[in-house]
Amino acid sequence: MDSHEPTLKSFFKGGKNSQEIAKKISKNAKFLELKRNAKKKSKGMKVPGYFYNDLPQKIIEKTNDLINIKILDILIKAWIKCGEILKYRDIKKYPPNEVFQVHLFDHEITSEHYPYLEVTLGRGVPLDKIEFKLFLTFLLKGIILEIQNAKVVKIHVGSCTGQGTFECSGIRLLRKTSEPVKFPGLIDLGEGIPI
Repeated sequence: MDSHEPTLKSFFKGGKNSQEIAKKISKNAKFLELKRNAKKKSKGMKVPGYFYNDLPQKIIEKTNDLINIKILDILIKAWIKCGEILKYRDIKKYPPNEVFQVHLFDHEITSEHYPYLEVTLGRGVPLDKIEFKLFLTFLLKGIILEIQNAKVVKIHVGSCTGQGTFECSGIRLLRKTSEPVKFPGLIDLGEGIPI
């Protein structure tokens, strides 16, 4: 797969001002609870004052790692669960040496993810878990999958439009509405992805 494939990170680029979001996080009930827990768990440890002030910005910086997911990976996981695709696992009906083209109707894929960050202090003293919500919808048209030997080996992409939100404790960190997702017209998956 190509390293230039769109990721959720590139899809959401140009989000809100991070300082504005950091300010909201620092006043959020979940963050205030995390601070209280940290003070209890860090008794006897010297916690620098800037730790709590810098934490909201550090959380925002780490969100880039959480959303560095290839959009194609999300789509493929949805497609290979589809009954129309699952039948191609039967290599008696669909011989391994033949390539089968499967035209997918225009369709929508909705995906929810719940990543989290574990906040630790000093030498790994666990403080709390910060949970996120990621909601995505992709509208796809003109998709053709090439299947061989019970694997998706190529994808012909017509068009893809996506929208999504990324939230933390009720604070919307990122939002995109009706944004085209640019894929190369043909994606070669090499050895293929098993169905």
